[in-house]
Amino acid sequence: MSAATSIYGARASNGVIIVTTNTGKAGKLKVTYNVSTQNSRIGKKYNFMDGGDYIKMQREGLYNAAELAGLSTTTGIARLGQLTGATPAGTGNNLENNTPFATLLKSNLSAETISTLQAKGWQEIADPLNPSKTIMYKSTDWNDILFQDAITQSHTLGFSGGTDTGVFDLSLGYLKGDGITIFTGYQRFTSKLNASLKVADNFTINGRVLFSKASNNQVVANSVVFNRYLGNSPTTKLYLEDGTLAPGQNNINGNPLYQMGKVKGKNENDKLQMGVDGELRLAKDFTFTPAISLYSENENDNTFQQAFLSGSSGLVDNTRTATRLSNQTYQVQYEGVFAYKKDWENIGNFDAKLGVSKYDRTIKYFNASRKRKPFRFSADFRLISNSVSVYSNNTKLVLNSVFGRVNYDYKNRYFATASFRYDGSSSLGPDNRYGFFPGISAGWNMQEEKFWANTMPKFFSSLKLRGSYGVNGNLGTLGDFQAGGLYAGTTNGLPNSYNGQSAIINSQIANPGLKWEQSETINGGFDIGLNEDKIRIIGDFYNKLTSDLLTNLTLPSNSGFSTVLTNLGGLRSKGFELEVQANVYNKNDWKVNVGANVSHNTNTVEKLPFNGNGNNRIGGTEIWDAKSGKYVYVGGLQEGQKIGNFYAHKQLYILSTQAEADAYNAKVHDTYVTKTAANGGNPDGRKFAGDAVFEDTDNNGIIDSRDRQYMGNMFPTFVGGFNFDTSYKGFSLTVRTDYSLGATIYNEARARFLGQFQGNYGLLAESAQAWQKEGDITDVPRYRWADQTNQNNLFRSEASGAAYNTNMFQGNSRYYESGDYLCIREITFSYSFPKTLIEKASLTSLRLYVTGSNLYYFTKYKGLSPEVQGIDGGSSLGLNAAGSTGTYPVPRNIILGLNISL
Repeated sequence: MSAATSIYGARASNGVIIVTTNTGKAGKLKVTYNVSTQNSRIGKKYNFMDGGDYIKMQREGLYNAAELAGLSTTTGIARLGQLTGATPAGTGNNLENNTPFATLLKSNLSAETISTLQAKGWQEIADPLNPSKTIMYKSTDWNDILFQDAITQSHTLGFSGGTDTGVFDLSLGYLKGDGITIFTGYQRFTSKLNASLKVADNFTINGRVLFSKASNNQVVANSVVFNRYLGNSPTTKLYLEDGTLAPGQNNINGNPLYQMGKVKGKNENDKLQMGVDGELRLAKDFTFTPAISLYSENENDNTFQQAFLSGSSGLVDNTRTATRLSNQTYQVQYEGVFAYKKDWENIGNFDAKLGVSKYDRTIKYFNASRKRKPFRFSADFRLISNSVSVYSNNTKLVLNSVFGRVNYDYKNRYFATASFRYDGSSSLGPDNRYGFFPGISAGWNMQEEKFWANTMPKFFSSLKLRGSYGVNGNLGTLGDFQAGGLYAGTTNGLPNSYNGQSAIINSQIANPGLKWEQSETINGGFDIGLNEDKIRIIGDFYNKLTSDLLTNLTLPSNSGFSTVLTNLGGLRSKGFELEVQANVYNKNDWKVNVGANVSHNTNTVEKLPFNGNGNNRIGGTEIWDAKSGKYVYVGGLQEGQKIGNFYAHKQLYILSTQAEADAYNAKVHDTYVTKTAANGGNPDGRKFAGDAVFEDTDNNGIIDSRDRQYMGNMFPTFVGGFNFDTSYKGFSLTVRTDYSLGATIYNEARARFLGQFQGNYGLLAESAQAWQKEGDITDVPRYRWADQTNQNNLFRSEASGAAYNTNMFQGNSRYYESGDYLCIREITFSYSFPKTLIEKASLTSLRLYVTGSNLYYFTKYKGLSPEVQGIDGGSSLGLNAAGSTGTYPVPRNIILGLNISL
């Protein structure tokens, strides 16, 4: 593999997938029609408390937090005020269309009103703080509101055929479906044409055209939908008293049925790919292949925020912000390849290629926003008097290349390949613009040797050994003009100015010394065949060193720049891939095949620039290391260390009684416990019954950042899968699974929904396991509203950004979970009707199938999906800001389809 990718250049740095297109076959016109209907639904939902349990926990949690701060302090009074205010568990809401929550004090209601509310599904609960009072409430499960069963229809019509001089393959496709969340949908039209024409005996032209037009209407960020909207308290009103949709608190923490309906938008994407190549035979063994390909992509995203109720107070937000994004990509590639192929019976088979190519890519980006747009929804931005921001950017990249490859094959016994590529990039400085990337490989089919039959057991049918070495160039995250420095007329979308005049600023420092990032890979492997190759075992082992990594280096503040892009050290990836496929049974129309694969990879920082720190460390945190008996720096980037490690405080137990807490406070001080003012309830930062105890790793009586421990690594140790397929006459069954082992996930969402990091979120049903009274034995700390503002039992982060921050050094060990899983990825059952039956209907084939995908995860992970990598959760304040803090859930799909050939 390392030698194979070398010839493909910079754009092959992450591997190469070779696709062979179908150009049709000479003969009678063939018509195919494929149709399918897919039903999708969310595979797993959060188990939130209902309204009654939520009110009990929330009111007790608010009082606990107020008591901790001091009931007579400003903070304490504010927290107590939530108990009687228009809050999720407060008694200050009303039935006058102007409060966001459905909680009321029953004693304030007339008998007629009570009867009416009960008829509408309102329930009641004794106030946990004053059982003599009763609270009426209406509960909503936001899982049921936000998610829906989605139907997707897919149609594909194909035509193929031709003559001895020309063949073609044409297909037209249409897909339309809803998303599993409300107000989301997707549709796509595709057309594809592949054709080949024999112009002369020595000249053939091949052409291909692929066009797709896709659109979707998902315009609200995942971080809002799957964090804020899904996390609404169950007492948030779905409808106001007049029967209209309730807005919720605001457009971020609101009713998704209302707020998502107020954001209109359409994201469109058009792609056109065209290519023409010809094979000109100049001599018997000598050919020339010229080729030109074009790729064009136009993305147009339009969003319009309609006027909406900002909370339930009746105030209308009339900003009416409209946003238009246009991203146009145009690229063209020219290529010419000479090829020579010669077969000598006693010497071997030889082929060689030598070619040149030019790759030219242009991107034009435009983004504009304006307020008080007068139209309901359109893409018209001609009226820009109320513009908020206007931004545009044009970039260009040119790659010039020379490449070559020589293959040698001796009687299918020995194989050798040598290749090279010489690339030049316009995005690099003049001194390092070009890079040379060679590769070599060799193989040996041992079963072709004379000694094989006499020395190897008959069960051992074949053995191929392989080895390769190659260097590949990569431009990483390098911008098209970044090496020369960047200048900008805007900052955060707003025009720069100086003394009232427009200004251009140097936004990124130049680094003309940037050079190619290079990946040097050594690969070895084997292919083993057993029992006449009915069992195949394929193994590959690799060692890849990526040097001169293009990475941002932090600069001193007096430089005027925060970072500079530079070639920063090296990263080594080592691992293996192993695959086994077996034909278990093949008799009497019955076939059974099974297979399995596994891969392992580790990433280690190899080299960093010298900076005087141990292991030339960049970033990281200091913790106590019991083995060495001293403090060491971990995390960040360090030579010889893995990337992706998590460190957090290890929870040991929950203080069961106040006497136990007093004894603990006399010996240990937890610096993460938030102190209140001198007149508050906890001026010394003490722990109380129900608080979590964390391990004091250095035994110094102080719990601080240096007591964090290794929680695991975000990357899996092993990934792989199993497959099984069987067929009998026209029936077939395919089962495909995949798995991941060794990854750790910080389930921040779970901690957030237990610790109320946001303040008005719903609570997980798991919250009922929290410590509540003297003597309770549990591993869930006492619930206090907004954990990070008081005892910090769950949040435990030092970084800025409070509730919106996520990093590799935060949280409670209880919420670092194993990401191990085994997924039943696909089960397909199909039936192909006998030809004797379908020929009567003038058909050549007819196949009916049903497929289930993403059917089930065997996992202990408590989040929505164990396929999240790293941190699951977090938050974002931007309604339309993209974020990694909310993930579209993996749907469970059932597909019914039909394949017809005429």
